Amino acid sequence: FLFCRDCGDSFHKYCFDLTLKIPPEKRNMWRCPACRICEVCKGEENWDEMLCCDECDRGFHIYCLRPPLKQIPAEGWRCSECVRCLSCGSKTPGPKGSDRWRKDYTLCSSCWVEYEKKNYCPICKVVTSSKDIKMVNCDSCQMWVHVTC
Repeated sequence: FLFCRDCGDSFHKYCFDLTLKIPPEKRNMWRCPACRICEVCKGEENWDEMLCCDECDRGFHIYCLRPPLKQIPAEGWRCSECVRCLSCGSKTPGPKGSDRWRKDYTLCSSCWVEYEKKNYCPICKVVTSSKDIKMVNCDSCQMWVHVTC
């Protein structure tokens, strides 16, 4: 069950077709669609310019974000509290101001470069390096796979 932080109503996740796996520590921040607001300006208007985080499901106007977005991303998006590289754990897209998040806001720029070179485990999608010694090469796809995967 999910409980709305504002109205207190409870909901089955499948009643909303909510496929997110909201982490337990973020469930107390969830708002139902009737109570959803922009977490920055607290406004309820301009739904066509509001996007929801793919992890915590909180709403944000694209123009309230810093930096603002010009449009709602076609793919996934994560808010500043939830965004992190799923490969290296970085909370920033890269050292340069021009760096940006890749692959639905799940990979930083550095890991994206390696991902594009196919230097990742095809099962867990974590970027690999020469330090990953417990890997085997698949004779079928020729990619390196973590032994534990």
